[in-house]
Amino acid sequence: MMKHLKNERGAALVLTIMIITLMLLFTLTLTYQVMNTRKQVETTEETIEARSLAEMGVTYYQTLVDETLDGQEFETIQDVVNKLPEPPEKTIENNTYFEITNVTQNEISEDELEITFTSIGTAQDRTAEIEQSITITLE
Repeated sequence: MMKHLKNERGAALVLTIMIITLMLLFTLTLTYQVMNTRKQVETTEETIEARSLAEMGVTYYQTLVDETLDGQEFETIQDVVNKLPEPPEKTIENNTYFEITNVTQNEISEDELEITFTSIGTAQDRTAEIEQSITITLE
């Protein structure tokens, strides 16, 4: 019986090394998953922020056009076109901004003007675009 116990001297060491190796593997796998999830969440947040900035640009430009034309009398559509504000670009923070591009005016009728534009929101390295139009009717 004593001989049998002497042959098992290294078993505890081997078992300990195996347990440590398994714990290390589980820890590395968990660390990788946490880092991957963090990156996915960061990307999603930037995409949502870019979309929100593009929506903010739409609202901002619509309000700018409304305020510019509000309370003024226009006889022709060309008078309205001449009064339209320049498309803005607004920086919120570093690498976070929106800009209005591709502004076009289409005369629908003698009394109606359609302004079509694209709002581009940028957050870090993510961008989102929204195309929008505003219809102005002469009264």
